[in-house]
Amino acid sequence: MTGVVDNEDRLPRHIARAASDLDPNSDGLSVAGAGNDGDDVMAPVARRRPPWPASRRARAVARRRGRPLASRAAPGAVGTTPAAPAAPDSTATPLVETTPPSRGRPPEGLRRRRRLVLAGMAALFGGGVALTVVGVNVVRNSTAGRYVEPTAGPDDPGYQAYVVPTPTMAVVQQGADGELAGVAVLAIESSDDGGAVILVPASTLTRADRPVDTATDTAEESGEPPTMADVYRQGGAAGVVAAVADRLAVAIPEHLEVDDARWASLVGPVAPVELQLTKAVGTWRAGEVALAAEDVGPFLRSRVASEPEAERIDRQADFWTAWLPLVRDAGVDALPGEVDVGIGRFVRSLADGSPSIVPLPGESTDGDDGVSEAFVPHDERLVELVARAVPYPVTPSADRRVRVRLLNGTADPDLTGAAASRLVRAGAEITIAGNAPTFDETETLMLYGRADGRAKAVWLAAGLGGAQVERDPTASGGATDDDEIDVTVILGADARDLIGR
Repeated sequence: MTGVVDNEDRLPRHIARAASDLDPNSDGLSVAGAGNDGDDVMAPVARRRPPWPASRRARAVARRRGRPLASRAAPGAVGTTPAAPAAPDSTATPLVETTPPSRGRPPEGLRRRRRLVLAGMAALFGGGVALTVVGVNVVRNSTAGRYVEPTAGPDDPGYQAYVVPTPTMAVVQQGADGELAGVAVLAIESSDDGGAVILVPASTLTRADRPVDTATDTAEESGEPPTMADVYRQGGAAGVVAAVADRLAVAIPEHLEVDDARWASLVGPVAPVELQLTKAVGTWRAGEVALAAEDVGPFLRSRVASEPEAERIDRQADFWTAWLPLVRDAGVDALPGEVDVGIGRFVRSLADGSPSIVPLPGESTDGDDGVSEAFVPHDERLVELVARAVPYPVTPSADRRVRVRLLNGTADPDLTGAAASRLVRAGAEITIAGNAPTFDETETLMLYGRADGRAKAVWLAAGLGGAQVERDPTASGGATDDDEIDVTVILGADARDLIGR
């Protein structure tokens, strides 16, 4: 690969096109500059837990949900020999909460949480164009901005370019007692204008098949994975960010740990922050509340005795919803420090658009049989949420996502964005995008080079709605074959029907 370029007008042929109407979930391609380097602890993949949970707490959750709490494999968690999954239905992920509430959770609290999650996901869905239709922009990554095929133009057959990932950052909140009070995952659009905030409870269980050092597993005897709070106690902010990244199957290269003093500094320029409380918490009564800068940290970590942690996450969502418009209206003086890097860049970018503030979808257990509370994510809805909030993710560790070269072999530029969205939902990382050698491809193909890539190609073929899986005729099958790509997807004339299924 040669030809270093910095011409930001050389965009692929599908740039700035309208989103495809093939699939209501389809999005265009979105790219953005990679974030600054940060702590990014990689977590290897291990075997999955047994179908029926071994711990009392997990079994209690399973009984409440009326079925075994089997460990669903994340779409990106592929190995060398997984069985081909059934092709996912494009309408299979409901946006309506169907799981009954755990005991002890007030019905009105559950209804409010449903409204918050549904509103956030509806905004992500309705704002899909804003999130992901920017197109494949000039692409810069570790290869110093090189085009794969520099002699071709964006509208020419054979043009390929690197896709820059969706920028992500984690805000880790520390409570006054040194415990974790929650994690906010920030994702912004490639234009640094809008994005999403995913709020993760401290009691969220880490991924079931994620290997855990027994030194950090406070529930070792239960055979159950630790919570994010458990990981934070042993591994600090870097450790919990790695665990959250592994849970979401999204690399999070930047993070910031905040305590009460740091929150006061961040919010000070626009305080007070006014919001509405549905019930009293801490020193704040139900009704209209105006948070001074020094109140923000205590408010975000406050919790009513015996209430599920999901209630605290809902209040954190209320804070973000109230704070970001104040940042937008205050302009250059809204935040201390630099505006184009770190937390300043992310918060300002979110504020300048129409961000979605979404609590992690799931349910809290109530600590049956003397065990502590845990928050169990709804895996299917989590996959859907992440695909919308982070349209171009990077795998957080080996084999969590399949690295894909996506090439359009048709005259329909909208197919690229629609296919990218479906592939990301199926567990792909779109590394390279562009055009096939010809625009007359009749059949969509999944091409793999090395022998161990066939299982990954089969997996993605099912996620795309079905496609022909073949060995790449140009690959020798050796370990040196294109170590940046696992599978090459060539969209053919049948892609419209496949994606629409």
